[in-house]
Amino acid sequence: MMKVKQDVKFNGLGFPVKLINWPHIEIDGQLEPDINYELLADRVFASLPEKPSQLTGAEIKFIRYKMEMTQAAFAKWLRTVDTSTITKWEAKDLKPTGMGADTEYALRLRLIIDKEVKFRRKNIKIDVVNRLLEKKSARKEPMTLDFSEMRA
Repeated sequence: MMKVKQDVKFNGLGFPVKLINWPHIEIDGQLEPDINYELLADRVFASLPEKPSQLTGAEIKFIRYKMEMTQAAFAKWLRTVDTSTITKWEAKDLKPTGMGADTEYALRLRLIIDKEVKFRRKNIKIDVVNRLLEKKSARKEPMTLDFSEMRA
């Protein structure tokens, strides 16, 4: 029988993600996630541009892997850095990358725009872009995903 636990810190993507209302099953007395990990990864990828704190090295690596890019291709996609910079960012692991605010905003905006183009939407949600540009927080809280929004 599937149950729902209120929240848990999940580290399976290489960085912490707080899962709220996550479905699980009990196997031999242990709670095991009953989730689609591919869907989870897709939702995290789509949510990272709006994360309220600075991106970490692990998150940059996750973004790059989800985009199926080498470090060189990712640097070329960003247009403002070289491969050695990507290497330095990713080496920060769970710490903020240290990239400049302008670079991070540009990265986040490119992710939003690419997502919108991928899904063939004609207009970028300007409220999403404005909220992103207003965020200057350096909070160190994990990203939060509410599974009640992910159910079919």
